[in-house]
Amino acid sequence: MLVLSFGGVAVPRPLRVQSKESIYFVTNRCLQRRFLLTPSPKLNRIILGCLGRAVCKHGVKLFAYVFMSNHFHMVVRAPRLNLHAFLMMFQSSLAREVNRLLGRTGTVFPKPFTSPVILDDVALEEKLLYILMNPVHAGLVEHPADWPGVISWEPLMSAAPVRCLWLDRTWLGRMRRKTPLVPEIQACKSYEFELEGLPHWSQGSPQDRAARLSLMVEEACGQARHQREAEGGHVKGAEAVMSTAPTSRPQTSPQKTPCPPCHTSCRQRRKQFLLQRRAITDAYKVASARWRAAWQARGPGQPFQARVRFPPGTIAPTVQKVCWDDVCGDFEALERASRLSRGSPGAHHLTRL
Repeated sequence: MLVLSFGGVAVPRPLRVQSKESIYFVTNRCLQRRFLLTPSPKLNRIILGCLGRAVCKHGVKLFAYVFMSNHFHMVVRAPRLNLHAFLMMFQSSLAREVNRLLGRTGTVFPKPFTSPVILDDVALEEKLLYILMNPVHAGLVEHPADWPGVISWEPLMSAAPVRCLWLDRTWLGRMRRKTPLVPEIQACKSYEFELEGLPHWSQGSPQDRAARLSLMVEEACGQARHQREAEGGHVKGAEAVMSTAPTSRPQTSPQKTPCPPCHTSCRQRRKQFLLQRRAITDAYKVASARWRAAWQARGPGQPFQARVRFPPGTIAPTVQKVCWDDVCGDFEALERASRLSRGSPGAHHLTRL
């Protein structure tokens, strides 16, 4: 049976609202917290290739990133209001390559990514340091430079562009149908991107910014070392991290804490942000109800062209599925609806359950 699905009226999770100047702290985790992203030279190249392609295709600005064994973090800005499209491309391509590498099938990132907004400079510095210190605070290495996985430490210190290769498997498959022994390197495309500096650090030179960040990291590493010695702990080490089985997962139970809507050091700024977000969500629900009413009021066989304005920075809903009862079980009517949806602007797609 086919089911009609509308978006926006009942919001199952906080509404994603984007702006050109907003900076987001993006996080996502692997299936069941498994170590599917366990660092290795091949997987590191895959991650950077998928990341570089998505960054260049969507024009997002990266400030920092780290890929742990079972999750990743990024600080990113999306001037084109396409954060969702960027992460959809990146996560889907990475998931395919991870499954191919590990010989598995199924999802890698089962849950939607989280992207709370960073509202001030203090919070931005905290999140930058949090990303770089993530392997250290997890007790895996003593310094971010020792992390064997993908991390933005070296590009931030050298201010050099990140260069990566992405394997175009579509082109490779097409060429191997003609010449089976075509090497993979001929199907690789090179991408290059630079990391953005923190906006409030823009006055200094790249060397000054690197020195400032290095000082912050060294101080944090010293504090982590003293705490580890006081507790009698030790670091796992890069070799032990790389030898971890990708199908395993942490023995400890996860700390279930809700994702904050924003990151800020100012309570008043957080309150204003929540009031503004609530107003946008209410406006989105009103616009979505009008959009749904326009769909239900359309005439038989008429293309759907609802002229409803949604709040800036939000994603308007689309008809993803069409109810079998709407076409009275008539297969010919279903086919006509499918042709209309493919030919109309703002197309709505038919999918069978």
